[in-house]
Amino acid sequence: MRAIKCNRCERYYDPYRPKEDVFESNMLIFAEDDLTASYYEHRQFELCPDCMRDAVKFMREKLPPVKE
Repeated sequence: MRAIKCNRCERYYDPYRPKEDVFESNMLIFAEDDLTASYYEHRQFELCPDCMRDAVKFMREKLPPVKE
């Protein structure tokens, strides 16, 4: 199994299967919509489970609730 270094806290962690509490995500991607139904990816951030929960918590507090 490969170890991954978190881009935020720089700790190493084993790959993990994300759950609902982090919107089924284990990575943040900064991208730009190119207005043609696709996007240009600028940067990927691989986050450990703790940092991913912190990021999702931050976004949930700052943004209106997501309608599903």
